[in-house]
Order: sequence, then C-alpha cells, then structure tokens
Amino acid sequence: MRRTLGLLILICTTASSLWAVPAAPNLFTFEQPDGSTFQGYLRGDEYFSWVETKHGSVVVENRATRTFEFAVVRQEANGRSVLAPSGVSATYPGRSGARQADAQVPNISQDTLSELWDDARTAALNRPLLVSP
Repeated sequence: MRRTLGLLILICTTASSLWAVPAAPNLFTFEQPDGSTFQGYLRGDEYFSWVETKHGSVVVENRATRTFEFAVVRQEANGRSVLAPSGVSATYPGRSGARQADAQVPNISQDTLSELWDDARTAALNRPLLVSP
C-alpha cells in the first residue's frame, strides 16, 4: 500500500511537470509603486514569464524596487541568458500607458524570447525530483 501510494505521488508530480500552463491572453493593467499604470499581456508559463506591452516591448519586475522596467538580456554566472530589469521604468510617473523604450534599452526579439523560454523549460524539466523513500 505504501509503495503504491509513493508510486502514485511520483507519477502525479512527474506528469504535472510535463504540461506547462500558458499565461492568460488578456490585456492587464499593471500599476507601478508611484501610482502610474501601463497595459500589457502576460506571456510565458510557469517556467519562464514576462510582460509584453501593447507596443511589443518586454517588461519585467525589478524585485528589489517592485517597479516594472524594460527588460534586457543578461548572462548569469552559469552562462545562461536571462531577462533582467534595465533600470528604465516602463511608465512616465503620473501618466497612464507604457512609454517606448529609450535608446539604451535594446529591443528583444521574439526569437530571443523563444530561446530563453526553451532554455528555462529544459532546465526546469531536467531538475532532479526530490522523492523521499
């Protein structure tokens, strides 16, 4: 009985990690800490996600400041590329609507996002499962 229960739990946890749930396709309003807002779409799944403005700019949250900023691609110490905040806020203070990225913030192509997404999914699926005996 105990062995069957353990096997069932292993199958359920393994099977659920094979199907990533995509983000909702709706247009959302995001609020900055200063009260300004912008609209964007959630993109990705539980392995890799970002916000895309109505104009196609890629935005991520700066976890230190809780501000949404235009994204740049950076290399981690392990060699993986990731989306990182650029330091450029996605809105003008006191105004609604995302502004276009400044010249110092590069445009991230859909091909680059696809590669980052595939890398993140592969890394997540290759993590060993923690199963206690």
